Amino acid sequence: EPQAKIWLNTQSWAVLSGLGTQEQQRQAMNSVKEYLDTDLGIKKIHPAMTTDYPTKEENLTCYNKGCGENGSVFCHANTWAIIAECMLKRPENAWKYYHQLLPMVAQKTAGAERYKAEPYVYSSNIFGPESDKFGLANVSWLTGTAAWSFYTASQGILGVKPDYDGLKIDPCLPKELEELTVMRRFRGSEYEVHILNQAGDEKGEIQLTVDGKQIDGCVIPADAAPCRHRVEAVIR
Repeated sequence: EPQAKIWLNTQSWAVLSGLGTQEQQRQAMNSVKEYLDTDLGIKKIHPAMTTDYPTKEENLTCYNKGCGENGSVFCHANTWAIIAECMLKRPENAWKYYHQLLPMVAQKTAGAERYKAEPYVYSSNIFGPESDKFGLANVSWLTGTAAWSFYTASQGILGVKPDYDGLKIDPCLPKELEELTVMRRFRGSEYEVHILNQAGDEKGEIQLTVDGKQIDGCVIPADAAPCRHRVEAVIR
């Protein structure tokens, strides 16, 4: 029986690193959806490894199947998959992966008695489907997932992110998010960004208006002196 046939990090970082063609990158993330996605998040590897693969001394085999690095939903690594889907302009996948991993959503899906962790803080990992404790949240509070999830939500899904030349507005929104406003301080200036999503589940083309004037592209040039701006971003 094959073991560790697919690893989440290699798939997502094939996109984040820019390696491969667009078709190869899409196939990498299609395989994530096919083999690794669960209702409680994306598991790290599939299938999980047994205690003698590749050797009995291998660190990963110290974990039972579905635990820790050996096939759990490793929350930190999920965020990179979400960013990869944003880069591929697939908001439906990005939003599914982000939403299902939210602690309050994951707890509700698994059930509080099985999840056994707070619904307001990320855990390091959630036991995967190859474990008889599938849905158990493990090591809450102690994880980089919270910081990466904020980065993922603000710069990936909402798409408001710093760029060398200015502030870039490039959302990747699902149809559920039809309209929203983001406040962002950037290089001393304040930006009130109102986003209207008319593209549904598609990435769409963005049209930017800054202080009443339409600009080309999706980067707002940085100010020489601090200012306050009103930005209208329409995704068509």
